Amino acid sequence: MRDGTLVEKCGERHISITARWHEIETLKRRGDIRDEVAHDAVQSAVALFTEEFLPASQWDPDRGATMRTYFTVTCMLMFRDAFKKWASRHRRHLAMTANAVIDSDQVGRDLPPDEAVIYRWTVQRILRDATWEARAICSLLYQQKMTQKEIGDALGMTSRAVEGHMRRLRLHAARLTSLGEIDALYARIASAKAGDR
Repeated sequence: MRDGTLVEKCGERHISITARWHEIETLKRRGDIRDEVAHDAVQSAVALFTEEFLPASQWDPDRGATMRTYFTVTCMLMFRDAFKKWASRHRRHLAMTANAVIDSDQVGRDLPPDEAVIYRWTVQRILRDATWEARAICSLLYQQKMTQKEIGDALGMTSRAVEGHMRRLRLHAARLTSLGEIDALYARIASAKAGDR
């Protein structure tokens, strides 16, 4: 988990794990999360190995695999389940954080009502095609006024990754503007920020 190769090694053993790149990066960066996932995986592997595999004679030393090798593969199987459990919670947290800005009627609250409707629709249009990560970042920027470092800590990514998401989102907004699908928001954003002060 620390060097980011475990998911690949599981794949080599035909243990399929659906992991997003930022989740692998989170495991590489966060020792507390690695400890949690490793503890769950090893605890489950010990139970499976001693309660099911050994009594059923699924491991046979005469077949060539040492107990260490067989148990390591069992740990990889249980890592799949422990990772899935953690990733499910992590993705749910991202979705809830992301939806806070998309569904919020507070977006553009300091603008005149007609401007607020346009502003809110435009923000929702930009975020409609965005990743959950980008939406969550926008939510934390807008709702909680967090810095990029604070957002990175909250979402388990680096400040650089946060900036990367925002850069892609700005490019996406510029593309929508050039296609005439949305109006540029800069004047409205400036007035909204002035209202926040």
